[in-house]
Amino acid sequence: DAEGTDAGDATAEPGEGAERSPPGEGVDLEEVKGIGPAYADRLRDAGIEDVAALAAADAADLAERSDMGEGRLEKLIDRAKSR
Repeated sequence: DAEGTDAGDATAEPGEGAERSPPGEGVDLEEVKGIGPAYADRLRDAGIEDVAALAAADAADLAERSDMGEGRLEKLIDRAKSR
């Protein structure tokens, strides 16, 4: 009986956590296809720390802050949103 309760709690907790934090929060930028160490460093220097922050970013604004192309950033942002 206690084991069934534990399993239920374990199932409920991740769902609750997902509701509180945006998808991609705490997920390393390099998990997004097309982002390697160099791009990840440029994004971090521009204030983008994880996939959630990238998904919420504006490509034009980020292009100015990161010295990366706006078109490339739009693709990376779309990929971050689809994770």
